[in-house]
Amino acid sequence: GTRQDNFFIFYCAATKKTWYGIEAGGDKDSNYIVTKGGKNVTQVVLQPGIGIYSFAQDATDKNTVWVGTNHGLFTYNKQTGKITSIDKIEITITEIYTGENGNIWFSTLEKGMGVYNLKHSSLQFYPYKKNKTNSATKFPVKTFCYKSPNQFFVAVMDSLPAIFNTESRKYLFIDDSVFHRTPNQTTDVKVDKMGNILIIKGGNLFFSNASKNDLLKTLVIPDSSL
Repeated sequence: GTRQDNFFIFYCAATKKTWYGIEAGGDKDSNYIVTKGGKNVTQVVLQPGIGIYSFAQDATDKNTVWVGTNHGLFTYNKQTGKITSIDKIEITITEIYTGENGNIWFSTLEKGMGVYNLKHSSLQFYPYKKNKTNSATKFPVKTFCYKSPNQFFVAVMDSLPAIFNTESRKYLFIDDSVFHRTPNQTTDVKVDKMGNILIIKGGNLFFSNASKNDLLKTLVIPDSSL
């Protein structure tokens, strides 16, 4: 996806073996180009002036892709090419999760976590608590990831990382003492296949086993470039 108005689909390019035999190099203007074995690429223009920030394959429909933009949620049908706007709102969708039956969960830069109910075609937003708020206050969530049924790990951009409960619709901030070393700016959170959680907060990388209650006391890697 790009911040302009379009995204690109590389067909049959998701496995390593499909990239064997590709040759590339620089032309006379030092542009890097593929000279042999290039893949079929389709450009899809969403709408003029709309930036694309996230994607998610629909959990039940293989032809539907959910697209997060700076103007709300869209769907793209890979078979028909049809683009549908869910609701025309000035909200930036940074991450999408389609694995909960009947709901599409997403994070935003303005209103915290959000959910689209498929049955009722309705949107709801869940900002987190702040010491001071007003009508112009934003609740930026950079991304989130699956933790367990009814729970997500959430990267809150102006605070600590948190756990969001999809049943209570509330945030539980992870106020571990190890986080006191860095500014409250959480920009990424991921869980790997080994059950480890990795969090980037205040320019540092924090790492621990996600199944333990004493999160993030295993390893801290400072890196101001993160």
